[in-house]
Amino acid sequence: MSINFNKIVEQYLSKDRDDFWSSSINQAFKTLPTPQAKGSVGVKFYKQYLESKGYEARIISNQGDIEWREDSKSPWNKDEVKTATTELKRINKNKLNEMIKEKIWVNQVRPAQKEWQGLVIIGIYPNHEKIWRMTRDEWDSNFETLDSVQRGMKHTGQLGKGNLEQVTLVKNSNRNNFHEWPLIYSSQKRGVL
Repeated sequence: MSINFNKIVEQYLSKDRDDFWSSSINQAFKTLPTPQAKGSVGVKFYKQYLESKGYEARIISNQGDIEWREDSKSPWNKDEVKTATTELKRINKNKLNEMIKEKIWVNQVRPAQKEWQGLVIIGIYPNHEKIWRMTRDEWDSNFETLDSVQRGMKHTGQLGKGNLEQVTLVKNSNRNNFHEWPLIYSSQKRGVL
């Protein structure tokens, strides 16, 4: 009897193939090698978004990712930017009742860092992008009661209120918490994922 390893791999791939990302516009993003690379792309994308709205923007790395302002006389605003690949899964194979589960997960949100004035989540979908932004006041007033926020892990050496929060935006047959975050940009066309 001959053992065919490649046939097993092909069967596995055909069973679990991600048909949403295959040949999609943003397929290359999903293959970036590290979360840091994806984060860097997300910050540059957000900078372009801000500039398209007429703001002056610059990328920083101290207690936030980007600073922006209306003009040279305005104060700088500092935003923390989190970027994630959107996980998509068909929930019901029946075409009449088919639903697509959407999930965006980001971590290491640092409430103890008081310098940022906005928290930005960039969701990269196969064929479009979305940006959600919550102001610091909205975050501080609501993060402990939002369905989308879960307590994360502390960094080694952090004490007290040094918790890291996680944000999970989910839409499925039982839950939809995307409405908790103000959507400020979407390039989605006619429901195409």
